[in-house]
Amino acid sequence: MIGRAIAYEILTKRDPHPNPPHKGEGMLPRAFPDAIGRRLRQFAALSGYERPPPPVGRG
Repeated sequence: MIGRAIAYEILTKRDPHPNPPHKGEGMLPRAFPDAIGRRLRQFAALSGYERPPPPVGRG
């Protein structure tokens, strides 16, 4: 019975990373993040987002 339990335990264990990514896989090309940043800046400019004026001190 113990032998079966050990064999079952070995067979049911799975490698947490069965296919590790290769070098460069899963990464965005360099130009892609730049394009995203450019789009976000354009959107911020079009949306009219500006910093609120500084608070005026009470005198």
